[in-house]
Amino acid sequence: EALAERLGLEDAVIFVDRDGLDPTVAAEETALMDVYADLADVSRCGAECALAMAAGLPIVATKTGPTANCASAANRIFIRPLEDESGIAAAAELLASDPQLCAEIGTANREKAEIDFDANAMMEASAALFGEALGVHGRLMLPKPEAAPPRRPQARELEKRTPERRAPTPRAPAAA
Repeated sequence: EALAERLGLEDAVIFVDRDGLDPTVAAEETALMDVYADLADVSRCGAECALAMAAGLPIVATKTGPTANCASAANRIFIRPLEDESGIAAAAELLASDPQLCAEIGTANREKAEIDFDANAMMEASAALFGEALGVHGRLMLPKPEAAPPRRPQARELEKRTPERRAPTPRAPAAA
């Protein structure tokens, strides 16, 4: 916030605390942005970064976590070392002053988000990782994300489906 004030951008920058924020509100706020900035000292490619990419935003971030690998190749030049304040400011200024560049990088981020953060692709990647760790060769079988997992029937439902059992027919005693 101090950097935004020093640069005279306090009216153009919105600082958002997303902890506990309703996801719908977060998506609406993200859609209003021109550039997404993650300048934390512990950066990560979390839901916020993925949301910004899906919204087609360019990202300015510190190179303190996997954000550099999450963002598109075109966006990576705007991921700067934490101590490079002038580089971070220059990246933000360049994006803020060039709508065409913002659009190009935002499009690349959106395309990457559609590929990398697709639920099916993420499940397949997770299955491959767990399969490798477990020494299982081939694919692990996973349910499709849109399909609800099979539900085990309750005892009452089973009773309704099970035909009445007849009492065993008494047999005549065997002759001695």
